[in-house]
Amino acid sequence: MIAEGRTRTTALVLILLIALALRLNNITFGLPSLWDPDEPIFMLIPLNMITDRTLDPGWFGHPGSTTIYLIGLIDAAVAGFGLAIGRYPDIASFTRAAVENPALLFMPVRVVMALIGVGTVWLTYSVGRRLQGPMTGLVAALLLAINALHIAWSQVIRTDINASLLMMACIAFSIRAYDRGRLRDFVIAGGFAGLATVTKWPAITVFVAVLGASVARGFDRRGLANIGAAGAALIGAMSVASPFIFIDWRTVLANLNGEARPFHLAHTGAGFLSNLQFYAIFEIRSTMGWVGFAAVVAGAVLLARQSRAARWTLIPATAAFLALISAQHLVWSRWVLPALPAICIFAAASAEALWRTISRRMPRLNPAVVAAAVTAGLIIPSLLGSVDQAIERANDTRGQAARWAEAHIPPGSTVVIEHLELSLRHQPWKFLFPVGRAGCIDGLNALSGGIHYQQVEQLRGGSPIVDLGNIPADRVKSCHADFAILTYYDLYKAEADHFPKELGIYHAILAPGKTVALFAPRPGRVGGPIVRIVALPQH
Repeated sequence: MIAEGRTRTTALVLILLIALALRLNNITFGLPSLWDPDEPIFMLIPLNMITDRTLDPGWFGHPGSTTIYLIGLIDAAVAGFGLAIGRYPDIASFTRAAVENPALLFMPVRVVMALIGVGTVWLTYSVGRRLQGPMTGLVAALLLAINALHIAWSQVIRTDINASLLMMACIAFSIRAYDRGRLRDFVIAGGFAGLATVTKWPAITVFVAVLGASVARGFDRRGLANIGAAGAALIGAMSVASPFIFIDWRTVLANLNGEARPFHLAHTGAGFLSNLQFYAIFEIRSTMGWVGFAAVVAGAVLLARQSRAARWTLIPATAAFLALISAQHLVWSRWVLPALPAICIFAAASAEALWRTISRRMPRLNPAVVAAAVTAGLIIPSLLGSVDQAIERANDTRGQAARWAEAHIPPGSTVVIEHLELSLRHQPWKFLFPVGRAGCIDGLNALSGGIHYQQVEQLRGGSPIVDLGNIPADRVKSCHADFAILTYYDLYKAEADHFPKELGIYHAILAPGKTVALFAPRPGRVGGPIVRIVALPQH
């Protein structure tokens, strides 16, 4: 038994190291450019909080509070170290250095995000082991460790990975509460539910696991007391982790109204059933293959029948979360991230049941060989998907477009660009960036002068994307340039019926321009959006 325990511990350590290696691989992608449109916002808010000496983020759209405060602590630590060793004379100098070299702050935070992703892998093992045994836990952890979607979003500064970790912690303590019935476990589970909620609003659904644990033990006076204590812990954790949600509630309502838009370029849903199909079938199949999808369905049914703890905690919480995100107007692949640990546990439970059935019916076969073969059949599609994702991330269309621009755009040109391709800012060109109602502004002057998040929010005028299509018609002349590097134009063309106004603005700016380079993604080889470079006539 001791030897078996050591073997399992060794296997878990190896899985966690694999998870870490995959998440650290190419974690510098894009830098010094900022390709994710929201990643700079999550970095800008904490930086503004530090320079303004305030604890109020002033934004609660996700609400993202735990992520924002975590980033603030990391930023403060990096800045404090730089000030302590004399690298920077004051905070203003540090801020200028961070603007000049975004990796100074982005890299420490991205590494922490990767570690949070690894922590979720460990929690997946812990929950799988408690529900169905150590082998199910190990296989589930391995599946999540190599999951391409989970790897990709563990390398980006956003709220989804944080929410996933906190939701799994809530589920883990909910299962402990079900097993032991201790008030302490209910309180801790409720606290994690509160922390998850102030990270991503839909994470409130994880409280279903806490309710299930209490009801499963008997819906009596003690059960009601457990629920009440867990609910109080939820509110308490929210108050401590994000006090301004309650203080600045008007901003919360305004941000929620802004997030609840019915349309978003390339991410508009088609109703509950279509959205559920997108998350429950397409996203699972794209990262785990059809074999993995079948294993997930079979494993969910199996756990519902064999594990009372899973039936009352993990399964209903996962179902509630999927139902809530499917009910939204929009669909995003990253929204399914908090459900991935449960999905991997379902698939692992199915795999273990299969190899035990085969070993029982074919006793001449070596059980270890059978287990290895079944596990390999399950993980190979996920592993191939993670390899493809790594190749795509290392060969991005935006990087290709930047290299073309360096080689072909002559000095003295004016270039309007839609994404923050900061790798080009030292080229001998004038850069224009579209910023909503302000039209196209001098990008380098804006960066050197410092940008406040509230200014960007005011100028974008409620638009979810900062691009040429959202420039007011009376500001089109401010975008006149020799070349335009476009990241969103082809997406608008694909949804012309939904965005005729935006396309009209593009045509007013681009006509009679000529496309001189086009860079498109190729599955398994090149990642990123379609990037179009248009040469414009002199104005």
